[in-house]
Parts: sequence; C-alpha cells; structure tokens
Amino acid sequence: MAQEPIQTRCSRGADIARRLRFPEAVARAIHSLDEHHDGSGRPDGLVGDAIPLESRIALLAQVVDVFHFSSGRDAAWTEVRARWPVVRPADRRRVRALRRG
Repeated sequence: MAQEPIQTRCSRGADIARRLRFPEAVARAIHSLDEHHDGSGRPDGLVGDAIPLESRIALLAQVVDVFHFSSGRDAAWTEVRARWPVVRPADRRRVRALRRG
C-alpha cells in the first residue's frame, strides 16, 4: 500500500529536479531518498553502495531531525547507531571528494 505514494514522491521529485536543470546526480539522490542499506527501502530496494551517497546523507539528516525533534538527542543518536552501525572507509573517502567539489 505505501509503495505507490513513495514511488510517486521519488519519481516526481527527481523529475522536478531535472526540469529545474539540477545535475543528474541530484535527481538520482532525490529518487533514492527512501532507500535503506539493507535493501528494505523504496522505491527500488537498493542495497549498500548502490544507493547514492547523497541519498544516504540526506536520509541520515532526516532521521536525526525527526528523532531529535520528537524525542531528543539521545534518541536520535540511538536511532542513527541502530540504522548505520559502521561508517565504512569508502564512504569517508567519498564524502571528502564531495567536499572538494
């Protein structure tokens, strides 16, 4: 039941980014915002590194925001550790590369 609204939101968001002439990487990141590292996310069930790094960062920020706002810092940190137990060296390298532009 929830698949259709998520698919629509992801596809629409990516389409809007393309129409606004954002880079394709931005559109892909928006499309994959609800993916989860274990493949349980939506819309495509991507796993691990198949999920754009930008999507993973945006989801992390969203989770921190929601849990911090609703239940405080400790709850946000607990949720982050439960969802992302390890930050891999490859992710650290990719984040540094993004910062350099």
